[in-house]
Amino acid sequence: MCLGRLGQSIDINLVDIRQPFSNFLFVDTLLPNGDYGAVRRLFSLARRGDGKTLILEDIEAVGAVADEIVELSTLFPGYHCDGVKRLTFWKQSCTSTQGIEHLSDEDLLGYAIIKQDVVSDRPPVWHIFESVFRKYPHEHNCVPGEAPFMVRSGNRIFTVNGVMYCQQNGLNKACAQVALRSLLSRILLNEDLPYSIMNQIAGENNPGFNPAEGLDTNQIRCILDHYKILYDDFDYMADNTAAIPYSRILYAGIENSLGGLLGFELSGAGAHGEKHIIPFYGHTFNQDTWVPRAGLAYFHVGENTRYISSEEWLSSFIGHDDNFGSNYCVPRKFLEYGQVKYVVALRPPNTEYGAIEAEAIAVDCLYSTIHFLRPHDNYWIRRLIHHIGEQDVVLRTLCLNRNQYVGHLRECRDWTSNSEAEAILDRFVKVLPEHLWMVEISIPELFSANYRKLGELVLDARVSLVPYPPDEPLWVIARFPGTYLINQSPTTSSTSFLILPSALESHTPLYRG
Repeated sequence: MCLGRLGQSIDINLVDIRQPFSNFLFVDTLLPNGDYGAVRRLFSLARRGDGKTLILEDIEAVGAVADEIVELSTLFPGYHCDGVKRLTFWKQSCTSTQGIEHLSDEDLLGYAIIKQDVVSDRPPVWHIFESVFRKYPHEHNCVPGEAPFMVRSGNRIFTVNGVMYCQQNGLNKACAQVALRSLLSRILLNEDLPYSIMNQIAGENNPGFNPAEGLDTNQIRCILDHYKILYDDFDYMADNTAAIPYSRILYAGIENSLGGLLGFELSGAGAHGEKHIIPFYGHTFNQDTWVPRAGLAYFHVGENTRYISSEEWLSSFIGHDDNFGSNYCVPRKFLEYGQVKYVVALRPPNTEYGAIEAEAIAVDCLYSTIHFLRPHDNYWIRRLIHHIGEQDVVLRTLCLNRNQYVGHLRECRDWTSNSEAEAILDRFVKVLPEHLWMVEISIPELFSANYRKLGELVLDARVSLVPYPPDEPLWVIARFPGTYLINQSPTTSSTSFLILPSALESHTPLYRG
């Protein structure tokens, strides 16, 4: 496998990075004549992970690194690469190359490949070609779908889980190309994703295309289409009238383990309409946030809000900024809506519509089916009906396959430790569609404090919404405490369903993957 991070070592040095080692002094010595804030960020992440050893190697250029050298040689006559270095950070002490044999994947905090590009009319500049670091261990930092990345250190290959960070060089890649590579790298794990392919796609039918100037929205779409990545996006520059809030779109991609892109316009006297785009892949969860409850109680009085999205408990998005470095928290409301110009949420494969549409459909199903339950039989049904009446129900939408959903039901235990009957689970394995949207139903304190729910609505993710309503069943199961409703009609407001008992009589845990 020819991946840039697997290049053979040419020279190797081991550095003790424990106190009194100075990260600032080391970076200034390693990379003189430049402000390398993103590289310093790597050392900060290692320090937070209690890093003890840096293994620093000069390596051969292979894979996407070698491909970039070829592309830059074509774009800039006289170009040459003046060095490629690999940095691996470890939470164990290692004082010799022989000691690398005793390190493990669990000891690896992260890695980086840095590369120096030399073009005749500008000073030599190092940049981070790519890096991956483990998530900072915090219980409220959620990064769904971290991917395993192989990296060589010395003569061994290790694996670290995370999300790739990439930095632009202002030559053949700008913020859009590196943001795309960051997200696509954890979906297309066996591909090194050279920038030359992205630039070739972006340049088709675009005479005069300059990769250093980045990508427009159509070029981003073309690259996603080339790699057969499904996505939902909104271009606020083309339509700023009926815009869905960017945070809802971004959250849909993040919560389904794929992430998204957020493009915004710079502000200030010297901005001149410049734009920037960065990738997001995680979020922080605030159990005690005031906004979801106050928003309904104080600021939407009389409006038809109908439900609360689980996104309301999100405090910050977690993402990379190629200007500053990797693994930053960005407050959810930091960017004003007028600044945001483009948002993309990557969508799971085998889906005909996205999480936002699934949630809207589920709301209609919830309101049309809840009236057919018998509230006198179950306290939690009565509680759910009350919260629906108060427009105080919480929805969280995830894409699962049939086996994941049935496995989730099999693992569920209600508050009195009841488990689901195997006969029900066996039936679902046989009759459920293969690809599903599961919209979890909860109420505020149950959701935020206990991470629990009062059931879910399950939709067939492969049914097209054109025409709407479709000619085949869209929602397939509604599960409430003590009861399943099995849909037998294509319409969302159908009253034609089969009622089956559920052994899960009260609230159950949220899906955790």
